[in-house]
Amino acid sequence: FWLPDTVFPPPPPPSPRIKVGYVSFDLKDHPLAHLMQSAFELHNRQHFEIYVYALNPDDGSAYRQKIMAGCDHPRDCSGSSTKDICDQIIQDGIHILINLNGYTAGDRNHIFAARPAPIQMQHMGFAGTMGGLWTDYNIVDDMIVPPLLTNEEVFKRKTKHHVGDICEELDPEEDDDNIWVYPEKILSLPDTYFVNDHKQGFRDDQHIRGTVFATRADIQWTLEGDKRWKMRQQLFPGVPDDWVIFANFNQLYKIDPVIFKVWLEILAQVPNSILWLLKFLRMEPK
Repeated sequence: FWLPDTVFPPPPPPSPRIKVGYVSFDLKDHPLAHLMQSAFELHNRQHFEIYVYALNPDDGSAYRQKIMAGCDHPRDCSGSSTKDICDQIIQDGIHILINLNGYTAGDRNHIFAARPAPIQMQHMGFAGTMGGLWTDYNIVDDMIVPPLLTNEEVFKRKTKHHVGDICEELDPEEDDDNIWVYPEKILSLPDTYFVNDHKQGFRDDQHIRGTVFATRADIQWTLEGDKRWKMRQQLFPGVPDDWVIFANFNQLYKIDPVIFKVWLEILAQVPNSILWLLKFLRMEPK
């Protein structure tokens, strides 16, 4: 794949806004677009200028239209080469470039390997490490990336037990423990890294139980919890309130016999519990 011959110069400093670019192949009728459709328009426009680089063609979906309308500068890059996309990013003067694909279908990670932006991050699409030094930050939470798996924590633990050459202690081939280390800097969000659109897509426009929605976060959390409890009772009217509902809404091809056996064992060990999966239409036999 294409890589530049030289290192790209940094863009001019923010004047006054920081330019943030999002790169994704999933800006269509896809789970990522379902979850992030409102995120782009919710950025503080006093401080940030938002660019979106869509790697996939326009599928005509409402999700695509909402995302592209919600940013300052929509770019359809579905027919562009890696070099052309990098040139566009450099021309736009992007300060922070965010990879929403990771190692998933349609990714163009070599855009990030070319380093068209001074700060590059990874978010949402792939919950693991990119494994390359061209990703500076990984936006996660403590659940998917425990702090003990970061480079900083591994180094701290080693320096407590060893005294010697720093370069030797950082040798990636020193032992097998480093196979789980995240080379990126970790930006760990307090509750969850996972963006969703529930607050926008399923909110009550005026009031919830007579309380204005725009209120303290703890009250919002309680109100949203009450609303979801009501939804549970509507979806499962025959399931008692004290039963546990385990759920997985991934496509069924992601569920292998091993994990399904684990789930069945959990159901057997947790009294009064059910497993909720998505139902997909049967494919016609060929």
